[in-house]
Amino acid sequence: MKVTINGNEKEVIVSTTYTRKIDRGYNDIILEWVKANPSQLENMNIEIDVTRAQKANDFLITEMTNLTAEELENMNMEDYNAVLQEVLKVKIPSEK
Repeated sequence: MKVTINGNEKEVIVSTTYTRKIDRGYNDIILEWVKANPSQLENMNIEIDVTRAQKANDFLITEMTNLTAEELENMNMEDYNAVLQEVLKVKIPSEK
């Protein structure tokens, strides 16, 4: 897939492997301020701050592609969302 960054095209390479290391990093960002009692997890609703979700998505993209954080900042939203969707397909594969 190709994206445009500051008027220049770049070929994006998406990893086909979602590792435990990436999962830990993603969850650390998302759940940084969440405190939970394990006995209450079944019926607990957790609200995630939007900025945490954005940071976690940026983390996924930089860990699973050849894009840098600076390139993400200079990418248009249409390309960003397209890359994010490709990364999420690897993170959350559809059932076969």
